Formats: sequence, C-alpha cells, structure tokens
Amino acid sequence: MSAVDVGQLAPAQLAAYLDLEHEASAPYSAYVFASPDVAKAWSRHQLTSGAAEFGPPHGRAYVEGESVVAMAAWLNGAELKRLRMKATLALLKFPAFGEDRTLGDRIRAASSTLLSPGPEDMYLSRVAVDPNQRGQGRGRAILDDLASSARSRGCQRLLLEVAEDRAPAVRLYERFGFASLGVVRAPAQPNKPPLAYRQMVLVL
Repeated sequence: MSAVDVGQLAPAQLAAYLDLEHEASAPYSAYVFASPDVAKAWSRHQLTSGAAEFGPPHGRAYVEGESVVAMAAWLNGAELKRLRMKATLALLKFPAFGEDRTLGDRIRAASSTLLSPGPEDMYLSRVAVDPNQRGQGRGRAILDDLASSARSRGCQRLLLEVAEDRAPAVRLYERFGFASLGVVRAPAQPNKPPLAYRQMVLVL
C-alpha cells in the first residue's frame, strides 16, 4: 500500500477516493444535506473550487496496485482555517445553497462539533478504509504514516473527530494512543439524525 497525492489520481481512482470521502463524512452529511446526492455534489464542488480539505495537497489516497483502498486528509491549523473560509465562499455558489434555505443553518450547527487546531497541530480531516479492506491493519498503517509526516513537519499533536457511533474507529484510535477530549453533540435539527463527535488528541 503506497500513499499518492489526490492530485495524481486517474479519473477512476479519483471516483473511488471520493466514494471513501463520502463514507468518512457520512454522519456529517446526513445531518447537513438533504440527500446523499447533494452531499456528493458538494464534495465535487469543493474539490473543483479548490476549497476541499481532502483535495491536493492535503488529501492522500492509499493505493494497492491500481486500486484505492483507503484515504486520509491532513492539514495544520492555519491551512484548515484558510480552507474553511474558502469553503464558506464556495458554498455561496453551490446550487443547493439557494434551493435549501436552512442548509447554512445546519452547517453552522454541525460546525459546533469541530475542533479548532492550533498552528502546531496536525488535524486529520478524513480517514477511511474500503469496507472490503478492513481488518487487515490498514487503519494502523495510515495512522503510522500520518503521525510520521506530522512529526517531520514539527507538529506537536494530532487532532481528530470521530462519530461517536463508530465504535471500531474509536477503538482503533484509542489503541494507537489517542486520548478522548470528550463528546460534542450538535443541536437537534428537524427530520435529521443526531450528530455527535468524539474529539481526540495524540501527543507526538
């Protein structure tokens, strides 16, 4: 399994990468967007507008042969702040924003669950492994890769949020050495599933 910058992926590989991104973002997307199709359209819109946390140079695809078997996105606090501001501007040009008047409210509510990393923190924005590839140590290998990259950049901590109902992922992070900072719940939204993230930190 080798790490490849998302900007170097072939079209079919990019499609697989975006499927994994959608899987990683599913709890957030179900809370925020009207449907999975709108969520996927937003991912593509972010990517093409250069506002995606999971876009180049922050997104990594983990490839075996020609297949994308996992993905991750990582960026420091300053990079994250810049891209989130850019994503806010991109949202104004996203067609669903004009069609769904409560979309902005749900995005603001969901943002209450998100960490605010400092300039010396590395933030793991997305981590996902293909369901058919789980149980083979790939998650641990990705975390080893990301932690090594963060140390090489002089970062002092790794930060992430993981959906509270994703118990296997929580256990993986705990085994790797992440400590819980607590669970943050977004305000309830009409006709939307609850959103709760466990915030976690690893001191490097």
